[in-house]
Amino acid sequence: MRRMPTLIARRSFAGGLLRCLPFALVLLAACGDDPAPAEEVPLPAPRPGVYAGLYPCDGCPGIDVALWLRNDGTFLLEQRYRAGDSTPPAPAHALGNWEWRPDEATLELSSGGPARVFDRAKDGALIQRTPSSVEHRLDPDPSRARIDATLRLRGTARRVGDSYRFRECRTALDVPVATSGDYRRFRNHYRSVASGTEAPVELVGHFDWDPDGTPAALVIDSFVTLRTTPGC
Repeated sequence: MRRMPTLIARRSFAGGLLRCLPFALVLLAACGDDPAPAEEVPLPAPRPGVYAGLYPCDGCPGIDVALWLRNDGTFLLEQRYRAGDSTPPAPAHALGNWEWRPDEATLELSSGGPARVFDRAKDGALIQRTPSSVEHRLDPDPSRARIDATLRLRGTARRVGDSYRFRECRTALDVPVATSGDYRRFRNHYRSVASGTEAPVELVGHFDWDPDGTPAALVIDSFVTLRTTPGC
């Protein structure tokens, strides 16, 4: 009978431990390592379409800039100086390729000169990297489906049946040559090329676009020359 108090005390102590165990587990969980922060979801590539904005300009009211990112990885860029005290120059255009760099969330445009680099903002805008402290911003412009531009182009021309095709050097856009514009002078110069040969050419022209943005034809506004060096 003398051992009964000791046995009862042990049972009471064990029961207390069992009752406290859930609270101890909660405390241990609370004191554990902090949960790892959720990883940031990388920004997706900008959607193809037209982006537009007004760039700052020294000595003029500004430069209207429009950028058409096309589904095939090519782009058309247009810059129009707003009229100030003097007559603004003709609009400038560039044709080239664009590339999305997901690790840096940047868009790079290449058209033969220095590359243009844009950061993609979370609201979908494109912010060009420049030495200026003033933001160079282009926002999506759903009111425009494309950019129409007259361009000086270098490429190769080849005869296919009774017609001709033109392949632009930088972008590899390959389109039939329209029979309007300066087509006759182009055809007369091409006659000196051996049949089936791709002739390197320079010209000033513009693309006719299908409703979905596919180039339907190249219109030669002014034929410049057949180049002597082969290829692009």
